[in-house]
Amino acid sequence: YTNLIGMIYLGINGRELAWQNKRWESVEHFQQVQKKWSAWALGLTLVSALLLLAVIYWQR
Repeated sequence: YTNLIGMIYLGINGRELAWQNKRWESVEHFQQVQKKWSAWALGLTLVSALLLLAVIYWQR
């Protein structure tokens, strides 16, 4: 349960924590970095889901 709670907490507060815990060049720079992180997270989530579906399909 700890991992799930941590994921929910970071999902809700992650950007605020990132903003507070690093010096950023500007708000625009911070937003650019966050967009890149979001794109990578979405991509990795999609790849993971596809791999999971492939494993399930081929185990039949």
